[in-house]
Amino acid sequence: MFQIGHIKEETIPVAVIILLAITLIGYIIRNSSYKKGDPLRKYFMPALIFRMLGAVFIGLVYDFYYGGGDTFWYDKVNNYILKHLLEGNISLVDLFSRDNPLIYFIQDYSLAISTLSLPIYFLTAGDYYSAVTILGAVSFFASWLLFKTFYEIIPSAHKYLALGILFDPNQIVWTSGLFKDTFSFISISFITYAVFLFASKKGILRKIFWVIMAVIFAYFLKQIKSYILY
Repeated sequence: MFQIGHIKEETIPVAVIILLAITLIGYIIRNSSYKKGDPLRKYFMPALIFRMLGAVFIGLVYDFYYGGGDTFWYDKVNNYILKHLLEGNISLVDLFSRDNPLIYFIQDYSLAISTLSLPIYFLTAGDYYSAVTILGAVSFFASWLLFKTFYEIIPSAHKYLALGILFDPNQIVWTSGLFKDTFSFISISFITYAVFLFASKKGILRKIFWVIMAVIFAYFLKQIKSYILY
């Protein structure tokens, strides 16, 4: 079994399967949610695929051009926490209370990023490229919620909104991989969508749900980049 950078021979098929599976799921969701003639339909699949490929692309750049970087520090922290969680040395509560000496050295923003990405790392057994592929899809979902929010307000501007939110190269690259900016973007998108639904939609249970979501993501945004929240 060979390993080049963070690319492992045994996990390449897993990453490819994840990419294809998410693409298939996205295709099914698009066909069921956006019928032919819906102006949003044509944006869905390209935006999803670009986000996933953008996450892998920037990972490769850091892996083979820079030879490392903050994205691989977060990867190291994630695998460290995952290992100790599975061994029972730390608990999920410790990630919020910071009472366990095994996580004292981890900065608040790194711990917040690890807490948010831990389910993905659990699903991918700690493989970086498999994890960022899923993270790219999560980033797409967040960008789609943000896109839909502004589309509801100015539907005639859907082309410009798509270009600015879904297909901007800077966003595709820097808010798809394992970075602070990715989780900041996801948090902002969820908060914006939650506030919009609370203000414009009916249904008390739906409002309560999205208020809770907004509070949760505001908490994580405070931990990652507090100046954005304030």
